[in-house]
Amino acid sequence: MKISFSVLIISIFVVFACTLPSAIEIRGTPEIIIPAKGNFSDIFETFIRESFSSEEAEDLKILICDHDSVKIMTFVLYMPMISEDNEEIEVFKANFVGGLGIPGYIYPSGMDFIVTNRYEIASGSETIELEDFTHALDGFLFDGIEAKLYLSGTSFVDKLSIDVTIGTETKRLTTSNVNVADYMSGEFYTFPGLPGEGIDVDLEGFINNRDDLIIGYDVSVEPGPPGSPKIVTMDEIQEAYVILELVVWLPLKMKAGPGGATLEIPDMFGEEETDLFGRESGDDSPLSDFLDWMEMEIGLDPNPFAGGELIISNAGEVVSRNIMAANSFNIKFDSEAMKTINETPIFSPTVSIYFDEDEGFSIPRNLLVDFLRLRAGLKYRIDL
Repeated sequence: MKISFSVLIISIFVVFACTLPSAIEIRGTPEIIIPAKGNFSDIFETFIRESFSSEEAEDLKILICDHDSVKIMTFVLYMPMISEDNEEIEVFKANFVGGLGIPGYIYPSGMDFIVTNRYEIASGSETIELEDFTHALDGFLFDGIEAKLYLSGTSFVDKLSIDVTIGTETKRLTTSNVNVADYMSGEFYTFPGLPGEGIDVDLEGFINNRDDLIIGYDVSVEPGPPGSPKIVTMDEIQEAYVILELVVWLPLKMKAGPGGATLEIPDMFGEEETDLFGRESGDDSPLSDFLDWMEMEIGLDPNPFAGGELIISNAGEVVSRNIMAANSFNIKFDSEAMKTINETPIFSPTVSIYFDEDEGFSIPRNLLVDFLRLRAGLKYRIDL
């Protein structure tokens, strides 16, 4: 194509000029708009699932709230602390029924049983490790974290003393008569918030400080106050089960902490060490030599990152900076940036967005890509 195009230009100048030019320069600003469909939210789902998954928390479920009224992408962390078939409680029931009571602690009183001393039935702990929390969100704080403990089960639960310890704080629980598992469907949570019952717990500090979260529990039966003995029946013991659930409401509403924060977006231009312009070596520059400047616009309406500073870097060096627009993810390479790219053997850029302290972003539940627009300033010289 270059040869035939050059011949055409030369012929024109032979006809209309007395002398031939020594070179021809081609300029233009072509633009391509491509309809696109994609969900930018998927990146953040990966961030959260990788951050909260650990071997220590095998029973932890990470759900996405699927209720129409919830517009911000919100995760629900669900940890069953005590399940209906808890082994220690089943052992207690078997020992109690087999011995018709527990000597020294719960003994027969007519057809019922009276509790005389504290008896520990079950204890344990669960850990949610946060030491491997994604570095992509370093410096950002979650805004709007809520957490509750829900205790339910048979009537025997009201005869128990159940304590939960988080950090240095211990709470004595009361029954909430809510089974949060009822609001779960596959990987989705179907209620528009945490049920109003339950015991509030403050986990914001743990999560925003990326501290491992250790939750301990202790289940016991204790005697009643003087003059008011605690009575249990055989039926209550035989039918007993306890459900204890920890539920965390985690909206993707992020705020930059002290000193500001930078959101890292991985592999936006493909894998590391892959040249953006398809060059395979420093001697091969099939595209970037043609371009004086280039813009790429990813349509997001609205753009949750609007107002943040988009930073394009290569090998740790900043190549381009610009403030993000209201309705698109706009990437710009000016003429100086293109010179840097031409001088770089392999241009494999990374993308990040900087926010000042207390500024940030909220990710919609479906952050859809509408279009992809490419614009470029052509500047190509043909020596004759």
